[in-house]
Amino acid sequence: MDGSELIGAVAPLGAMAAVSVKTRADRSIMKRQQEELKHEKLVSQGVDTWKVNCKAHWENKTSNFIREGRVRAKASAIENQQRMSLQERRERLAAMLSAEQKAYEQELVDMEESPAQRMDKMAVRAYELKKRREDERKAFVQEKLYQQWRDGIDDLRNMDTQITQLKTIAARDHQLYEKDLQRQQEKEHDKVFDQLWYEGYLAKIEREEREKELKLERREDSKACLGVQIHHKERRLQEDKAIEDHEVRELKELWKAQEQEEKDAVVRERIFAREERMKADEYAAIQKAQRDEEEELEKAFDKDFVSKVLTRDRALTEK
Repeated sequence: MDGSELIGAVAPLGAMAAVSVKTRADRSIMKRQQEELKHEKLVSQGVDTWKVNCKAHWENKTSNFIREGRVRAKASAIENQQRMSLQERRERLAAMLSAEQKAYEQELVDMEESPAQRMDKMAVRAYELKKRREDERKAFVQEKLYQQWRDGIDDLRNMDTQITQLKTIAARDHQLYEKDLQRQQEKEHDKVFDQLWYEGYLAKIEREEREKELKLERREDSKACLGVQIHHKERRLQEDKAIEDHEVRELKELWKAQEQEEKDAVVRERIFAREERMKADEYAAIQKAQRDEEEELEKAFDKDFVSKVLTRDRALTEK
């Protein structure tokens, strides 16, 4: 058996080994790709689940946040409006106070007198006081002289006594009459006050009854308002619960779909592994058949070679 024949016999084995190595490398690459694809799918599913949870959390918190923001904005607007109104009132009061202060200062300036005016005024006042004191002295002297003259006449003195008595009686009668009028006025006032008090008492009773009715109406309105608020709250809670149940059902469906996809992936992987195993078994069977055929060929070649050698040796021996 020469070298060319050995090379020709070994060449198919090398080609088959190269094909086997290449097949194993392709299988490893495909398996690695499948594992990476599975890992990427799981990562993407986890990211989708996280996004769904974040969205649900955001939707649950957004309504309350918006409501609180509106309340804060409205309260801030009311506070700013009150602050502006207070500032405006302060400015008006400051302007009024400043104007009054200026007017008061101007009035003080106008009322202020010069020294000459004060001297003239004091001179006029002194003359008036002196004249009045002199007039009072003269009147007092005339009154005393007249009284002295009347006291010197008995008839006039008796008449003065009678006049004084009559004046006293008239004053007493007038006082009694005024007291009677005062009593009648007090009675009228008491009667009017009693009537007013009675009317006020009736008005108070009526007001208390109206207040009770208003309290009942307000209570009923409060109950109705609370009922409406409770109804809206229950409806909102029911809507939130329905949304939550819907989201839970969707998550359950997604989870079931994910589990089903994982199961399908496991089944597909098993089927693919079984197919790969069958292909490997077929390839191993083909390789075994090739090896058996090669062994048979090699044995036949060896037998032929040995028979040829023996024949040639026999021929040489016979020669």
